[in-house]
Amino acid sequence: IASKLGSDVPFLITGGTANVGGMGEQVTPLAFETVHLLLIIPSYGCSTAEVFKAFDGLGEPQKTNDGNDLMQAAFTVEHRLAIDFEAMKELTGLAIHLSGSGSTMFAICDNAEQAKKLAELIQKETTLVAIATHTCAP
Repeated sequence: IASKLGSDVPFLITGGTANVGGMGEQVTPLAFETVHLLLIIPSYGCSTAEVFKAFDGLGEPQKTNDGNDLMQAAFTVEHRLAIDFEAMKELTGLAIHLSGSGSTMFAICDNAEQAKKLAELIQKETTLVAIATHTCAP
């Protein structure tokens, strides 16, 4: 019933820390671990409806290293996102990931200091908003 309401509902009912797969109905609880993150937020957004429409038009999903099947569709909908995504990989030297259908990007950092320094660098060198943050125990 939960998955029929929305793909995020099964996780929201389960809560905590989990690996979510399928169409959101496969929820595997995980042990909590503090993770230091760098959020990178462009001034533009990606229409979720348009990204899914583009995804449907791409045919068979292309597997990506970060596991986000919507990434190529988001790049198709918002060309600036593809450019900024590559620029962030180069500037930070880290693997960059796309959150959902975009346009927020993120990187997993080694520690709080690395996240803070990279956020400051991005704010100084680009027009993107960058936030150093971390996960909190449920």
